[in-house]
Amino acid sequence: MYMKHRNHSISHKMTLTIIGVSSFFAVLTMLVQLIWNYQDSIDNATSDIREYSESILPSVAKSLWDVDRSLLSDLLSGLGMMPLVSSVHLDSIDGVTMQLGKPLLTDDESQTLFHYPVTYQDQLIATLTVGLDTNQLYYELWRQLIFIVLGNGLKTLLMIYLILTLVRLMVTDRLSALEDFTNKINLKSLKKLSVPETVTASPDEIAHVALSLKDMYQRIRNDLAINKRHQRALQQQQHLLSDLVKERTKELDWQSQSNQLLAEISLQFLSIDTCNVDKTLAEVCHKIGQLFDVERVSILEFHQQHAYYRSFWTSELHANKVQGISVDNITQLAKKLETESTLVIEDLEALKDFSPQEYEVMKSVGICSIAAFAIKNAGELLGLLSLSTVSRPLNWNAQKKNMLTQFASALNELLLREQKRAADDSAATSAGFC
Repeated sequence: MYMKHRNHSISHKMTLTIIGVSSFFAVLTMLVQLIWNYQDSIDNATSDIREYSESILPSVAKSLWDVDRSLLSDLLSGLGMMPLVSSVHLDSIDGVTMQLGKPLLTDDESQTLFHYPVTYQDQLIATLTVGLDTNQLYYELWRQLIFIVLGNGLKTLLMIYLILTLVRLMVTDRLSALEDFTNKINLKSLKKLSVPETVTASPDEIAHVALSLKDMYQRIRNDLAINKRHQRALQQQQHLLSDLVKERTKELDWQSQSNQLLAEISLQFLSIDTCNVDKTLAEVCHKIGQLFDVERVSILEFHQQHAYYRSFWTSELHANKVQGISVDNITQLAKKLETESTLVIEDLEALKDFSPQEYEVMKSVGICSIAAFAIKNAGELLGLLSLSTVSRPLNWNAQKKNMLTQFASALNELLLREQKRAADDSAATSAGFC
């Protein structure tokens, strides 16, 4: 079993694979490179000899025809000094023969012969034979082979280093990480642990061992985890119940304060002297603003298509009222108040496209959001109670809307009584009574 695992180990498989592949490609590369170099050397040498020989053939023919042996000797010597040229032989039809280098032998395998005809005025006058030194060519190839072998040796060393590096990364480091995982296991605390991904990334024997340890540890801590989940669920339910109680208590406290304030205002409105209405309205606006956590509270009355402030309260240091508001500029809002009696705009930007005139009027005094409640007399819109903010949107709900509607109703009754009292006084004055 040990030998079986050893033969299938990562390091063993990687070592054999890399050595086999690198050796195969190294030998293949050397063979291809040697064949390529050999053929390339022959082609280059042959091409050089041919080009040089063909370039001097006219001069050789001329010097041979003119019997200029000095020039002829120089030309053949220059050809003989070319690399890999072992012999140069000139044989004319007149019996003139010149020989440089090795003698020409038909069975000599140490050189390859190239024959070039020498012509003068379209007449063959001699034959130039050039010998290529194959021994020198082989020597050069052997020298190249040494460099090739050295290069492949360096690559082999590099492969060995690569193998050791891969073994360290894929085996040694992963085993060290697995050891650290096992050392962190504490049966007393059983905290959540996870096997490093580097250990289980590859499905080999190390990964199998790591997953087995992980499964064993998971089974041990399952019961504790279940108990902890139940405890957390119970604590969450307790927190939710506590938050619900706090929220409901807060709502009930606010409702109680609202009802108390509504009762006080209603009693105050019943016993109020009509001469002190404006002072009372200012106090009421202040209390409503604090209760509903807004920045402005105003009571407006409509007379002859214009809105006038009857009372105004603000928490701002410097706040300007909208003077001389024409009902024509808030036509859409006025119609909505006539039909629904209540208008809540939590974000003024939503009004920009729907009612641009109303948007500009409110934007000019910095209003960010508004809740308005109509004051009517037999369906006629007499004014409105408005709550607004300038720094944040309104946080409105049905409870606030219902409560503020009751405040508006109480205010509506007060203003109607004041209007009736004013009408009675005017009638009495017209009739001549004091």
